[in-house]
Amino acid sequence: MAGLATADPPLLLSSHPVSRQLRSEPTPQKAADYKHREDLIDALLCAWTAALWSRHGLARCQVLGADSSLPRGQAPTITVPARPEQRRDRGAR
Repeated sequence: MAGLATADPPLLLSSHPVSRQLRSEPTPQKAADYKHREDLIDALLCAWTAALWSRHGLARCQVLGADSSLPRGQAPTITVPARPEQRRDRGAR
């Protein structure tokens, strides 16, 4: 995640005490503490993905699950960062 500090948009882990702590403290061994840390990391990556989507849309992200046979708005979807070579549609917009 530290590499995302230079991404567009950046993820600046040092910008908040809690995210800064994630970088400086070792991963906890106790299951509940580990799960809490995992949830915080997930929240950071979700927020960064939302910022990426807001800034670049389909140029840098893809929406998976949107082609489901369920009615629009009911299909389970996930928005994920994707380089052109990683895209399911191989770069088509």
